[in-house]
Amino acid sequence: MPTYRAPVKDTLFVLEAVAGLYNQSHVPGFEAVSPDLVEAVLNEGDSFYAMAAKQAA
Repeated sequence: MPTYRAPVKDTLFVLEAVAGLYNQSHVPGFEAVSPDLVEAVLNEGDSFYAMAAKQAA
């Protein structure tokens, strides 16, 4: 059975190139946002989903 994997690289591209996430450091609360942090959060979300899907099966 195929397993779902979150499109982390695609999401990172959209956040950076389309939304300009890393150009928002002047917005309160976004000072510490970095590409490494965003990638880590997305990867952990993918891992969490994979674990939950495995337990549900």
